[in-house]
Amino acid sequence: MYVRGLLGQRAVSQFEPTPLISTRESGRAHEADNWMRLDRSLILGTIGGRFYVCEREHTAERLDVVRCCVAGDGLRVVRRIVEIGEAGRAPKSDPCIVAFAVASVDGDVATKRAVYENFGRVLRIPTHQMHFAQFREAVGGGWGSGLKRAYGKLFNKASPRDLAYDAVSSSRATDWRSGTCCGSRARRRPTPITTRCTGRSERAERGRIRRCCAACAG
Repeated sequence: MYVRGLLGQRAVSQFEPTPLISTRESGRAHEADNWMRLDRSLILGTIGGRFYVCEREHTAERLDVVRCCVAGDGLRVVRRIVEIGEAGRAPKSDPCIVAFAVASVDGDVATKRAVYENFGRVLRIPTHQMHFAQFREAVGGGWGSGLKRAYGKLFNKASPRDLAYDAVSSSRATDWRSGTCCGSRARRRPTPITTRCTGRSERAERGRIRRCCAACAG
């Protein structure tokens, strides 16, 4: 009572009504705003869905929430993605990368600039960079000059030897390859394509990656 009086807070009666909404489970719960839902989607993700919602529907709902937040305050969304990613609060990085891709496509000019400036803080390993390209294509994004420059800065910071090693090692975890993004940066292809190592020997694949890396480094 002393602390409550000192802070000027009043005791809330248990009989005082609070605003509640109906849930899918035919129950009642406190309503969460879009920013709280954004944090949940970035940290928890949508893999496996929920007990009453399948994974596909749950993912579609979370994408609508991300788009709504980006439309309201895209810079805040980018800052939140960077904060959660660097703090290690998300067990998996893909939810943050998906939101990052949505912000780069649906955001305004300032939001897209913030995405490209924080490229290396969110996409810390080559697998993240390839997943971002895959997610961006899935949400309807293309390859503009800003995105090419952002990828070019990441690739130019690494040595050709490290870049070739990362391209070979990360290509097993995703359909996208570093050589595809390097080729886009070197203006060899106007738009990236999804490449699979089918009908192509390992030696030919390594040679193609080395040529792309050399063009990017030059």
